[in-house]
Amino acid sequence: MDNVVFYGLLTFGLGALFLVFLGLFQSKASRLYVISVPASFVFLFVLALLLFSQEPLHGSRLILILPFLLLLLMTSIRGENIQLEELVVGEERKFQLYGKNL
Repeated sequence: MDNVVFYGLLTFGLGALFLVFLGLFQSKASRLYVISVPASFVFLFVLALLLFSQEPLHGSRLILILPFLLLLLMTSIRGENIQLEELVVGEERKFQLYGKNL
């Protein structure tokens, strides 16, 4: 059981660091940089504060970094919604053209 907890937390930590590096170095739209770069720096700052604090580190203290991880996750996912919207609008235009010709 100890190994499962250890490797689970190790995987979570490596995933979080991967998201931080994606937030800093992945090419994306400028409006996403406004969110991802500060979230990366705040995540690292809060993590350093938690690690260097004198209080014992509990799981409830790690909840402080979850909002920043969610922001990093949302900005690192490349959505296909824009292309889907363009397809839907294109289909509507085709139907409008047929409606005008009938």
